[in-house]
Amino acid sequence: MEVGEFASKWRAAQYVSFGVALIPAAQQLLRFLAQVDHYPCLYGGPAVSRAIQRYEECWIPLLSNFSERGTPILPLQPPLDCAWIWHIHRLNPVSKPHMMEESFLSAAEQRYKAFLHLFKMTGCKDFLVPTYDIDLMWHAHQLNPKVYSEDLTCILGRVLEHDDTDTDRSSGKKLDEGFRQTSERWLHSYGSIYEHAGAMYRGEPPTPVHSSSQVPAIGTPSNFTPIAPRETMQVYLTILRADGLPKRRGSIQVRLQLQKKCSAFKLRTPLIPLRYSEPVWMHTWKFQAEKSTEGFTLELLRSHSSSVVQMFSGSEVLGYTSLSWESLLSTPTLSYSGWLSLTPPMPVTNGGSLYVSVSLTPPQPAPQLFRIINSIPTDDKGYMGMGGLIDRRGCWLTRIVLDHANRQVFIIRARYSDGFTRTPEARKCIHIHQGGWEYRSSHSRRGTAPATVAAVANQVVTGQESKQSLSLQRCWAFFENSSQLIVRASTLDPKWNLRPHLELNGSLKYQIGLVCGRKLDYEVKDANEDEEGGFVTLLRYNLVDSSMGKATALFNWRTGAMEVSPEESVVLVLLLSSIISKSVMDMQGVKVTFSARREPPSRSIRTTDEWGSVVLDGRDRSISKTMTPYDCWWDMAPIEWSSMFYKPDNSMFGESGCGAAGSCGAGACGGSACGGAGCGGSGGGGCGGGGGCGGGGGGGGAC
Repeated sequence: MEVGEFASKWRAAQYVSFGVALIPAAQQLLRFLAQVDHYPCLYGGPAVSRAIQRYEECWIPLLSNFSERGTPILPLQPPLDCAWIWHIHRLNPVSKPHMMEESFLSAAEQRYKAFLHLFKMTGCKDFLVPTYDIDLMWHAHQLNPKVYSEDLTCILGRVLEHDDTDTDRSSGKKLDEGFRQTSERWLHSYGSIYEHAGAMYRGEPPTPVHSSSQVPAIGTPSNFTPIAPRETMQVYLTILRADGLPKRRGSIQVRLQLQKKCSAFKLRTPLIPLRYSEPVWMHTWKFQAEKSTEGFTLELLRSHSSSVVQMFSGSEVLGYTSLSWESLLSTPTLSYSGWLSLTPPMPVTNGGSLYVSVSLTPPQPAPQLFRIINSIPTDDKGYMGMGGLIDRRGCWLTRIVLDHANRQVFIIRARYSDGFTRTPEARKCIHIHQGGWEYRSSHSRRGTAPATVAAVANQVVTGQESKQSLSLQRCWAFFENSSQLIVRASTLDPKWNLRPHLELNGSLKYQIGLVCGRKLDYEVKDANEDEEGGFVTLLRYNLVDSSMGKATALFNWRTGAMEVSPEESVVLVLLLSSIISKSVMDMQGVKVTFSARREPPSRSIRTTDEWGSVVLDGRDRSISKTMTPYDCWWDMAPIEWSSMFYKPDNSMFGESGCGAAGSCGAGACGGSACGGAGCGGSGGGGCGGGGGCGGGGGGGGAC
């Protein structure tokens, strides 16, 4: 079917009109779902049974009574539990922020019209399965049963019953077969891929994390302005086929690249022999991209039939084309399906064309990404170095915090000694300095930590603690002693250093919770306890939209990696990660020695690539392992992530300086990959708790 026929059918579908404004109705439904989500008891148990009883015995008779008397002056508003039961059998919760965007809902309304038109073209005989955006509009339409009945009768000659009871997505089952058939009919009718970015099944919901306390949430997150705001989008891109290609020997494939910030990101379709007049791929890529990557470029490559020629000359570029995110975001459906002409490398040749289908979601604020690397010690004034052998000026174990663009954004310093003797337990503290190293001149190699101290944590001791008790528990006060974090070791758990017990007290006790492992939105299905080692999820309970707890940060105190949502305090997360890392290192008795050969870290290394600029869908196993750096960081094994960032020969996202700051980072200055000293010495004892200036899991670190 020609492109003109596809467009004609799409226009015919858009002539459908509704007796109610669907976009406001959908937004109202989403707000209702968000409100219900604050009360998990409404999903099951005695409360639901009671709600059903109230719905059947109270609400329906009341509604019927008023209907018999005529329309009341004001519409009746059911109580929340009855309203929930009213919707429970025709509900598919959608919670991602882009679902509330008017541009996304406008595109969803057009797709809903096309979905109904597809029913009309098939005579309502097929079992068509909606995507989540279409399903949302379908439910919103049903909020007004009278209008829904009239509209569907006018459009289809009958009212469609929407059955949400079938949830078996297994291969070959009714739902799976129905979706496959719907996708085929959509493609043949409209010439575009039915799957749409931001509207697909995301897997089973994560396991809920229950708070140990029911005390109401108080307070607000610590105020902190994001350092470098990020906006990300979901992208679905399908390469369908090519046309107008030269008749030559060899095979062809399409290569995808983004226009900025990820030069090593290159995805390829399978190879297809050039002998086919119109090669067909039907190959889909799904990924998340920052808006700042600007768009994508497609190249049509020819591989030579001779393996020898291919080895020495590589693939030949037959043509290339590109699309910007801005052009896609300006379309009514946030998508494009059609032919793209290829620009040949030589004007005298014909580059052919590619038929593609691409969709994306509106850009949304994305979490901040940070990684912590080791630096050389600083003195009491924050200057790199500790003075001479006689004139010692104190020693602070020092680390640098880099953001996703490899910019120095914080300096973390932990007091270690006065230059000659170890710091007494009562004087141990951690300072978070906001900003990067400050240098006296452009030629200076040794810098000073910025004067602005964003936060301080002090170890709390009474002076009566024994060495044994200090090896089992550490307590730190922070935010002007308003909050405390206690880190405990378990004598019953031989691997306590992977998952220490964490207890918050003070003003933050009922505002946030710390849970070892990757939880809620960060949950990794079927992960074992060792794989969860070092990860901590921060749950916040005092947000307006998530009174039952929302995962606002994830950090790994062993590797120094962290992800912080825009509404969370970066300084708080840095403090918590540093406290846990330092506590575990001290409880294990890790001793740090200092190397006179240590060089100061290099100044910020500029790089065109940025960590997190593109993230691949982890469920796509067809993508080459060379694209591992673009996997989701917390879905990777810590060792794999550390090796990717801290190997001396890997500067994809900028140089690492002196290795990972945690105990499991592969140091760039000679540290081992697990327990790494990261600064020229040997890390001890496997994957235990480390941090500070590189300590390992029970042996000596070097600094």
